[in-house]
Amino acid sequence: MQNGLNFSGKVFANHFHYDGSDLGARVGDAGTSFRLWAPTAEAVKLRLYQSGHLGEAEHMVLMQRQEKGVWSWPTTERLEGIYYDYEVMFGKEKHQTADPYARACGCSGFRSMVVDLEQTNPPGWNALCPVIIIARCQMAQIPMAPAAAMILRVNALCVPSIFWTPCCIGQRNTI
Repeated sequence: MQNGLNFSGKVFANHFHYDGSDLGARVGDAGTSFRLWAPTAEAVKLRLYQSGHLGEAEHMVLMQRQEKGVWSWPTTERLEGIYYDYEVMFGKEKHQTADPYARACGCSGFRSMVVDLEQTNPPGWNALCPVIIIARCQMAQIPMAPAAAMILRVNALCVPSIFWTPCCIGQRNTI
């Protein structure tokens, strides 16, 4: 319980459940938007850096509280390659944190990085068949898999494949 809220209660869920897929830093034609779900925060400050691990923030902006406990700040600038973190305030306490929804990060993960994943794809990437990464697994469950991660290519028809991770044996891949 924090700020008088029971996180597992129905009241909290009704007021703050957020199922959007737009959290984190997103770059698009209109610029860059930053969105963080922090329903119990009293204020959130976005801090922008040139380096992934050195130096002070070059720009700081107070984010705006939106519905369902989401904090946001949009800009018309495309900020690919810029690093950032958040200063989240709870009463008199300030907590510095990386973005839990980040798609990239700086050295040691202390700062997040703005990246447009569509721009990182090599030419022809979207025409390739998906690749499935097999995570470490127990030898008893998949005796032929080495302990290290393996990469397998889905057959040439790109048909749905089967996950091989221990928690998902037999479930269909939706790629």
